[in-house]
Amino acid sequence: AAAPHREGSASPERRAASGEATGGKVVALAGAEDGATGKKVVTQSASATLAGDYQIPLGTFICAGTSAEVVQRVLLRWGWEENTDPSSKVFDLKWATQSKLVDHLMVPQAQLVNHFRGADVLNHKSKMARYLEQCRGCADMFFPRQYCVYNAKEFRRFLDDYILTQALVCLRHGAGEDGEAQKDASAGRRAAISVLRRQKPDGPELPPPLRCAHECEALLGSGSQLPPKQEVVLRPRVATFLEAGHASDSCPGCCMAAGAAAPDGDDGVEGATAEALLSAASPRQEELAGPAHAWVVKDPCLSRGRSVTVLSGLRSILTQCERCKSCGLHWNCIVQKYIERPLLVPRQDGSSAAKADLRAWVIVLDWNPLIAFAHPDVYFRVATRPYEFHGSGKAETFAHATNCRDEDNRVTLRSLLASLGPSAPQLWQERTWPQLLDGVRASLLAVRDGVVGVDMDFSRRRKAESPCGPNAFELFGFDFAVDEGWKPWLLEANTSPDMLRGCEVPELQAWSEEATETMLKMALAYQAKRLQVPKPSDLEARPASPGASPTSPPRRVERLFRADLASCPGHCGGHCYGSVVAQVPECLVEGLDIGEPCGGWRLILRERLLDPTVIWKNYEEQERARDWAPGLDDNLTHARVLREWLLPMPVA
Repeated sequence: AAAPHREGSASPERRAASGEATGGKVVALAGAEDGATGKKVVTQSASATLAGDYQIPLGTFICAGTSAEVVQRVLLRWGWEENTDPSSKVFDLKWATQSKLVDHLMVPQAQLVNHFRGADVLNHKSKMARYLEQCRGCADMFFPRQYCVYNAKEFRRFLDDYILTQALVCLRHGAGEDGEAQKDASAGRRAAISVLRRQKPDGPELPPPLRCAHECEALLGSGSQLPPKQEVVLRPRVATFLEAGHASDSCPGCCMAAGAAAPDGDDGVEGATAEALLSAASPRQEELAGPAHAWVVKDPCLSRGRSVTVLSGLRSILTQCERCKSCGLHWNCIVQKYIERPLLVPRQDGSSAAKADLRAWVIVLDWNPLIAFAHPDVYFRVATRPYEFHGSGKAETFAHATNCRDEDNRVTLRSLLASLGPSAPQLWQERTWPQLLDGVRASLLAVRDGVVGVDMDFSRRRKAESPCGPNAFELFGFDFAVDEGWKPWLLEANTSPDMLRGCEVPELQAWSEEATETMLKMALAYQAKRLQVPKPSDLEARPASPGASPTSPPRRVERLFRADLASCPGHCGGHCYGSVVAQVPECLVEGLDIGEPCGGWRLILRERLLDPTVIWKNYEEQERARDWAPGLDDNLTHARVLREWLLPMPVA
């Protein structure tokens, strides 16, 4: 019996004419027509990387969700028919702005969607960080360290990081957080020296870095640093702590007590000790540090700048964390180190310079083998307020969160580089761009087993008679900040990135249209097995620059990772994705143009096919090793961590 026609679906006649999910008629993107049949066809110019001319079949599409107007325009211009029922399974291509709208689908492989099952791990801030930090040595090179403070273990690690970093800031800049309230001008330096001397490697039994109320006051400021609700819960302990801070003789072993000598016995040696500690401390990601000691607090699940707050001062940070509630869970937020020395760009009104970050579009056509393209025409978002800090507390949102804006602040790469002087294009091409691509490659490689493992798990649970599709591709928006040395730092990755529908910059609107159209061509050509991506062996034999001979030396560019990274002492070993990135063929370092139909898109990653059993084994190991889930240590709570780390009892 024929299936009933559903409102909003393509009619049976139309589906028969278009060849539903199989390819029947074909549509001419350039307006060409087959003289023999009268059918519209699209014929792209052949290149060395394509198996001759190819055709894109006419089909039916669904756009589910919002912000898909560009995709809709392109497909309608091609002559495709829109199915307006978002829940229908009658489509050749379904574009959904939320992965949950397609993840459950079980349809034939001939149908195509724009999300891979499991790929939302890149969109979830704490999950992505968990995969990246399988190799902390690699992650520290391009991903600002962050902590999911909902988990008490992570919360303890954050406090330890904050206190040790504050000690280094104090030695460099000569004051604690509460410089005006310090009883002694050198109190902060004394406390910092004492804390850094006791610094221990990170481990499960991490001792509190602060020993007494005097050190807390000198380094973190006077009074309790606890957030309001926890201060009420721990009121008796807070009272004892504050009394100890006011009593100069209650802590006889403390170097902060009245009349105590400098940590080395005399003030003349204190400066030398501070310099020695600074040179020996080897702080994590020193490029991110600054006098404000600022951190970002954000929801792990939200995007578009929602919930992003830049703060300095420990009490302000903890108060914001205590207020956070995501997915029904209190304290469910991410705390990430803020980049305090960003690349600053001139503002159009001639006032003080502003910070800027960028978004790069990346397409993944397959996860095994991993095949990814990036578009070199990134765009920047310039903050709408001058870059500055005003003491502790919440910073001006529009000065630091560039995707929170009260005016359109997006600019093209070309216009931004033009505003930064004649050396900017070379710095971008030889340092920022290749390192940015390395960061993208590292992120994709880090999560690959997790993404493929989720899909394999779904397939194993599926009934044997169920269809094994759909096939998929996916567009990601990778957000990077750039520091004053032109080094890119990954902030986050977004599924279904903004397609610039409300952008007021004509150049960016035109770019979005062109990039989207070529992306869809690539996805359909790869689906039809007509896009022949070069094999890894062929890429290894190619010269780094087009037109160069295989024996000519490649242009010098700066990379994120060394080729021998995995063998470095103390590195991560088996999970080192950085060493894989360092060994990509030279022709992919800055992206490779493989010709039509890819337009401006550049191939940046082409891995070999991996044994699925190996991927599944890695996926199972990763799932077992998760230490971010709640309930792993029932005895460790936020109250206990705050009591031990920020309310230390006087030394006996």
